[in-house]
Amino acid sequence: MIRLVKKYSILLTGILVTILLLVTYSCSPLWLRPFENIFQNAHFKLRGPLPPNSNIVIAKIDEKSLDVLGRWPWSRQTMAKLVKKLKDYEAGVIGFDIIFSSPQTSSSHEDLKRLRDLVGPVQNQETLELLDRLLEQINADAQFSQALSEGPKSVLGYFFHFSSKGLDHLTVTQRNRYFEDVKPSSFNGFLRPNENLKLSSLTFPTAFAVESNITPLSRTASRSGFLSFDLEADGTVKQLPLIVRYIDLADGKDYYFPPFSLRILEQYLDSTLLFRVNESGMEEVILDHKNPIVIPTNSRGEMEINYLGPRETIPGISISDLLDQSSDSVIKNTVQNKIVLIGATATALEDLKSTPFDAALPGVEIHATVIDNILSNRFLAQPAWKSLVDFLYLLIVGMALTGVYSRIQPNLSILVWLASTCAMFFLSHWIFLNKGFWLTDLYPFLENTGIAAAIMIGRYIEEEKQKL
Repeated sequence: MIRLVKKYSILLTGILVTILLLVTYSCSPLWLRPFENIFQNAHFKLRGPLPPNSNIVIAKIDEKSLDVLGRWPWSRQTMAKLVKKLKDYEAGVIGFDIIFSSPQTSSSHEDLKRLRDLVGPVQNQETLELLDRLLEQINADAQFSQALSEGPKSVLGYFFHFSSKGLDHLTVTQRNRYFEDVKPSSFNGFLRPNENLKLSSLTFPTAFAVESNITPLSRTASRSGFLSFDLEADGTVKQLPLIVRYIDLADGKDYYFPPFSLRILEQYLDSTLLFRVNESGMEEVILDHKNPIVIPTNSRGEMEINYLGPRETIPGISISDLLDQSSDSVIKNTVQNKIVLIGATATALEDLKSTPFDAALPGVEIHATVIDNILSNRFLAQPAWKSLVDFLYLLIVGMALTGVYSRIQPNLSILVWLASTCAMFFLSHWIFLNKGFWLTDLYPFLENTGIAAAIMIGRYIEEEKQKL
C-alpha cells in the first residue's frame, strides 16, 4: 500500500489540490471576490469601449455649471427653469439622479409668512390675497413641482440604506414618514407559478431605511425609483438590484421597489414592468411593450452591468449650456425625444464609483449604462447553471493539469503554467465576448498554480531523498 501511494503520490497531490479548489469554490468566500473582479476588469479593458445608445443624454452638473450657476445645491427655481427648458427642447423623459430631501426655505419666504399671519386677524382680504400671491411666487418648491407637472415625463430618485450604520439619529416616526413618500412607487406586478408562493420567502435585497424626496415633489413626478447601488467588498459596482424589499414598520407588510433606471425605461417605452419569480427567486424581468425586453438576473434579482467604457463614454451636456439662450437650436437636436438624466459629474460633488474602466465614474453614468444595456440588449447573463459549469470546468482542468504536470520535465513546468494560464484566460474572454457570461478565472488560476507548485515541490523532495 505504501509503495502504491509513493508510486502515485504526484497524481494524488494534483487530485488533492483539485478537491481543495472545488470545496473553496463551493464556499465562495467573500474575501476572494475582489481577486475575481481583477480578472473581470481585465476582460472589460481587453474588450475596449463600446459605442453608446444614441437615445441617452446626461445633463451634467459639472465644473462649468458650478462656475456659471454657483455652488451646489442650486435653488429649486433653477431646477424649474431646467425642466421648462427640457420641455421646450421636447425631451422624451427626464430623470433626476438627485435627492430633494428637504424643503427650500428663504428668509423672504419666512418673513412673508409671518406678515400674513399678522395681517390675518385684521381680515383685510385684499392684503391677504396679495400676500398669498407673493408667497406662491417665491415658493421655490411649488414652482419646481409645477414645472414637473407641466413638463415631460419625469422620474425622481431616492436612496435606500441597507444597514443601520450611521442612522442612529432616525426615529421610527421619521423612517415611517420617509417611507410614506415612496410607498406610492411600490411594485406589485409579480408573475408567480402559483398563488401559494410567498414573496417574503425569496432572497431579495432588503432595505433598512429610505431617504425620500419631499412630499410635494414625490406626488408630482410621473414615477420614482431607487438610486442605490450594490457595492462589492472592494467598493466596485458590478451589479444593480432590480428589486428591493422594504418592510413597513407600521403594519409589518412587505413592499417592493424597482430602480430608477427601470422606472425611466417604463416611461420612455410606455411599457409595463413585470417580474417573473419561482421558488428559487427571480426568474426574469420583463419590460412588456410591442417589442418585449427580457432582462436576465440572478436569483436575487440583480443585473450584471455591462460597462461601455470610461467617463464620458455616454454623451452629455453641461446644464449651464442647457440654460444658455444662445444655443437653443443645437441643443434641441441633442435632447429631442431622448432620455435625459440629470446628475452630478463634478469631482467635488463626490458621487463617484469604482468601475472596470474608471476608478471614479459618476453615479449618473452608471444609471445611464444600465439603461443602455437594456435598450441595446447588451446583457451579461447569469444563468442558473453557471455554477455547475464552473464546477465541471474546475474538475476537468484539475485532472488534465495533474496529468500534464506529472509527465513533463520539471524545467518545463513554468512554460506549461504560463501557456495554460493564458489559454484559460482567453477561453474565458471568448465566452465573455460571444456568450455574455463570466466563466470563473480566479479558481482555475489558483488551481493551475497550486497543482504546478505542489507537483514541482513533491518531485524536488523525491529527488533529494534519492540523493541521500
